[in-house]
Amino acid sequence: ACQGLTTPSPYLSKMLWCVRLLVASLCLGSSLAITRADVGVLRGHMSPLGLESLLSHSVYKDNKEWADCVGLKHQGLLNPTGGVFRRQQAKNGVLMAKGKKDAKTSTYKEKLQSLPPHQKATILLVAGGIAGATAKSCVAPLERVKLLSQAGETKLGVFATMGKVIEEEGIQGLWRGNTVNVLRMVPNKGVLHMTNDMYKDLVKWAMITLPACADLSHGTQQFITGSMAGFTSVLTTYPLDLVRTRMAGQLCRGDVCLPYNTWLETFKWTVQNEGVAGLYRGVSPTLLGSLPYEGIKFWSYDYFKSVLPKNEDGSQHISWKLVAGAAGATVAHLVTYPMDTVRRRMQLQGLGGAQALYKNMLDCGVQIARKEGPVALYRGLTATCIRGVPNTGIQFAVYEGLKTLLKIV
Repeated sequence: ACQGLTTPSPYLSKMLWCVRLLVASLCLGSSLAITRADVGVLRGHMSPLGLESLLSHSVYKDNKEWADCVGLKHQGLLNPTGGVFRRQQAKNGVLMAKGKKDAKTSTYKEKLQSLPPHQKATILLVAGGIAGATAKSCVAPLERVKLLSQAGETKLGVFATMGKVIEEEGIQGLWRGNTVNVLRMVPNKGVLHMTNDMYKDLVKWAMITLPACADLSHGTQQFITGSMAGFTSVLTTYPLDLVRTRMAGQLCRGDVCLPYNTWLETFKWTVQNEGVAGLYRGVSPTLLGSLPYEGIKFWSYDYFKSVLPKNEDGSQHISWKLVAGAAGATVAHLVTYPMDTVRRRMQLQGLGGAQALYKNMLDCGVQIARKEGPVALYRGLTATCIRGVPNTGIQFAVYEGLKTLLKIV
């Protein structure tokens, strides 16, 4: 059809239409892959028209690789609308689509990888920190109920415990310990997402260089990187977690909350009476718990996100990401909750100078199961699940929203 068009100037629109038609025919055939033979035929038709460089830019890469149909669409060469390819114009050797919005020419991952390392780390740190702090503040009342249940301060239900807290401490009591929790979440979730991204690159390197890692599935990769990121974030923020736990893990009577009245007083009291090592009391079960929890959470999130509905262009509405994050957190909590209970008990023992009850995490778990029954290891699980569903869902939703706001998607 294009062989007769030898003079470009009066027939430019028609020639460009022919080029798009030829490329579309190759892309929409039985095989989406464009072979060297196909490109050779197409180049033969385009060369007399002076458009061979356009084909080279769009299809031929580094004299070795041949782009497929998807690559052509991302380059802006194909722009289907209602079965008809819109007319496009040549500019700087590339066809640019006219419209209200320019076609996106690179994915979020490509843009993020092209950033300098310090900018990439800063974006992940800020976005993850804000997302974590926002989510924690939204579910702080449920977090308080969970901690009181785990500490043995109450055996009431979720709403009954909330009522008791409001009666004893006022409505603000539901957010007791939230300030230090937010301070903990900013670096914790920032480090979590930043290191998760770094470990993804490390796992990819291992898959290329180590034969034993060559066949790792996508889910296994998510579990490994999430676990390693959780381990790293715990080590960097654990003292703040302990201070928050001690503040929120006791039920005050009026204004009497000594010795844990404020987060700064709690920090000072712990160091003065237990030494710097006291700030890391219970860190072993925390580390062991964070490995499977974060691994399962990231793996579950990725799985649920893959099976939930997507738009025609492959994108996904933020509400489905919220659902995927909530479902992932629920699965992770169900599997790892007993370890979390042991961790909290070890953090809370010795309050007010009382004698420590547990020698180590194993002894703690055995004593809880023996004296209070195995069900005690799951005490507060209802509040945790109610809290975990919106918490992680909000976290992932805010994180994805911030990536859009920061113009990295």
